[in-house]
Amino acid sequence: MSPGNASGDFELRPIEEADQFAGQGIALRSSEFATADGARAEGERALLRLLHASIENGYGVSVKPRIPPGFITEYGKKALGGDRFDVILDDEFGLCVYEEKGRTAFANVGTPQLLTSQPIDRFIESWQRANVQVTTPSGRLLTSYDLYANARFENSSRARFLLLVMSIESLVEQTPRTVAEQLAVDAAISAVQASGLSADEVGALTSGIAMLKNNSIAHSTKLYLTRAHEAGVLSVPESSLQFAKAYNIRSKLVHRGITPAPSDLADRAAELERIAKELLLAIIEARWV
Repeated sequence: MSPGNASGDFELRPIEEADQFAGQGIALRSSEFATADGARAEGERALLRLLHASIENGYGVSVKPRIPPGFITEYGKKALGGDRFDVILDDEFGLCVYEEKGRTAFANVGTPQLLTSQPIDRFIESWQRANVQVTTPSGRLLTSYDLYANARFENSSRARFLLLVMSIESLVEQTPRTVAEQLAVDAAISAVQASGLSADEVGALTSGIAMLKNNSIAHSTKLYLTRAHEAGVLSVPESSLQFAKAYNIRSKLVHRGITPAPSDLADRAAELERIAKELLLAIIEARWV
């Protein structure tokens, strides 16, 4: 690995001069790995550093492409390859593990790029010092981060607000109700089944009632945020209450078509963004789950 801005098994450095329109290209290089699993693990750690640096510096990285990448059909591959190759494989990310069969070629459209508006040296420093303790990013973490990041790209105040609500609730699992409450739910289901209603009516009612065995996602999230503040993860004691108010607005917006004033949405979105940011940083740093 060549000298430079090295961090662990990686080196992140600029590869071209900055341009006011296209930004500045950077390259991430690593030393060799003995196994594919080792390379994958270090790649995930590099991704988490990138997410951590972006949150810390107040911008978002689109983990999934905001515009779907170009797609080459099987017909297109045959037309491009002619009779020169026996098999043509998709290579969307420039990294493909494959079994070579005769004359092998790869088809791709474009390459992913990262653009950052801050000086590249400061970005690299942030990436290097990122306190990453989680070894493998969970599906919940990546989903939450993707929603958080895309909220930063979004111009619509309503869409941005809803993305931030989902970013927080996607980190939470619905908690089960107490045994006594679940027994009460079972009794209600039995009463419906013995009511003499039609099969369709019984099915609709019992499926809805059965969902009551778990607390609602709104209530589960409030409990989650309360525990997060008690653990020192959230800086504002009212975080749980702030989310509850935001969720009430979300319900009116989505289910009743009532949109509050843009200034109110902006204020709520700012509160939600802080909550999401503090939670995501804590999870990446293994201070919270």
